[in-house]
Amino acid sequence: MSMQIRSTDSNPDKRILLVGIDSRSLSRVGRWPWSRETQAELLAAIQAQKPESVFVDVVYTDGGSPAGDAALVSAAAKIDQLVLPVVIDAVTPGGTLLEQLPFPDLLDVADHLGHVHVAPDGDGIVRGSYRYEGIGEPHWPHIGWLLSGLPETVEERSRAECTQDAQSSIANERCAYRRIWFAGPPGSFQHVSAHEVLTGAVDAKVLQGRIVLVGRTDLGAPDAIPVPVSAEIRPMAGVEYNANVLNAVVQGGVLAPVPPWAI
Repeated sequence: MSMQIRSTDSNPDKRILLVGIDSRSLSRVGRWPWSRETQAELLAAIQAQKPESVFVDVVYTDGGSPAGDAALVSAAAKIDQLVLPVVIDAVTPGGTLLEQLPFPDLLDVADHLGHVHVAPDGDGIVRGSYRYEGIGEPHWPHIGWLLSGLPETVEERSRAECTQDAQSSIANERCAYRRIWFAGPPGSFQHVSAHEVLTGAVDAKVLQGRIVLVGRTDLGAPDAIPVPVSAEIRPMAGVEYNANVLNAVVQGGVLAPVPPWAI
């Protein structure tokens, strides 16, 4: 069954929109990472169009320059529903796993946090994610479920799926693995270039009321993911994978794995 999961026959939810830090943006603005002043300008330009919520798929665990951090925090604070990622990883190879949160001032203005991890199958292809993850306890919801606006508490059936035999409180506990139906190959969701948003080249109402996901979409994006709808061609940008999870949740395209005894 897992090898047959490719895409749905429905269109991507029209509320979902990607603001892509794409090749055009990188050629016009400069190589990534941009200064935090520039990133602040992008967030301000997005918020000016009054989106419903904004997920910024950028890791801000470390502070930068005082001026840059202040500009970023000020712009972030003005976003009505700001969602940022939590990264569960080791700071050094083989080190202890840590929940890496946004730097303190930015954390103070974030409305929601969620994890963005994927769970590759044995062939390296990603067909789904765990709904909850966290050190010692799976308390961080996946960004896709978080953005959907569905209840953020662990449902009873999900609780039964959580790992119960953790050896220590420093393990990454994962709960409620779900496969997703993909909306289609890369490029299936409406996408506007970050450069166009920065320069005011998009219609004033394009982002209004939308669920906006901001992130790298260029071919060199380091978080690109091999997925069944494009693995033979090119991997999917992480931010677009998160859009697919969100789309699957809101359209009922989330599948619990079939237990071995049912096969």
